[in-house]
Amino acid sequence: MAECGSHAVFEAVIGSYSIGEIELSRELVARLRPGMLLLADRGFYGFRLWTQAAATGADLAWRVG
Repeated sequence: MAECGSHAVFEAVIGSYSIGEIELSRELVARLRPGMLLLADRGFYGFRLWTQAAATGADLAWRVG
C-alpha cells in the first residue's frame, strides 16, 4: 500500500510466484485502520475481500467492471 499524495510505500507483502495478487492483498487489507482510504482497481473486487476491508473501519473506493 502507498500513500497517494507522496507515493510513500508504508505496507508491503511479498510472496512466491505461485501466490496471486488477490491472496496477497488479503494480508495487506488486514493492516488497514479507521481513517484510511483504500483505492482499489477493478481486478480486486469481490465480496470476501470487500467484507474484510470494510470490517477494518477504513473507507473504501473500488472500481468494478
